[in-house]
This record gives sequence, C-alpha cells and structure tokens, in this order.
Amino acid sequence: MSASEKAWAAGFTLSLLGIIGWLNAAATVDLGGLAPGLAAGNGRILGFVEVAVLALIVMIVAAVHCWFGNARAFLGRGDRPISGEAPPESRLLHPGGPGKVDRRVPRP
Repeated sequence: MSASEKAWAAGFTLSLLGIIGWLNAAATVDLGGLAPGLAAGNGRILGFVEVAVLALIVMIVAAVHCWFGNARAFLGRGDRPISGEAPPESRLLHPGGPGKVDRRVPRP
C-alpha cells in the first residue's frame, strides 16, 4: 500500500468514525427538548441544529471524497512495480538494446 493510499484510507476511516459518533450521539441524547425551541423559532436551537446537520454533511462528503481519492491512488500505481519486481519488459525496454530492462519507475 502506497503512502498516498494510506493517507486516503486514514481520512476515510476518520470520516466514518465521525459519522458513527454523530449517529450514536443523535441516538442516545434526548432530543425532545429541541422540538419546542424549533417550533418557537429560538435562534440558538436553530443554530445548534444547523451546525449539527452541517457537520454530518461535511463528514459524509469527506468520506466519499476520501473513498474516491483512495481509489485514484490505487489505480495510479498500476504501472509501477511492487517492491523489487522488475517492470514488465513489454512496457519498459531500455534504449541500449533489446532485452535490457529500464529499472526506472515511470511517473503518470
């Protein structure tokens, strides 16, 4: 696993943990006290609910972004050799003659 993949996977894991924590908090806290405040249009209660919903949306967007970033990082390493393997000769022939393998790793 490349460093980029590890970073994206860590971001996804943290985002997912944040979503789970948010859902756990929403499920265990008595939200009955919010209904009268929301009905009355209390600014503090409305602000609290808006921030909580915005935090959930940000965590969901971050999780999706990290998921696709990890996929791009995984697909981006498809032409590089895995630790010590020689690149396929059909792709990287050394200009010095046939059969000579160029050991340099091409960057996409």
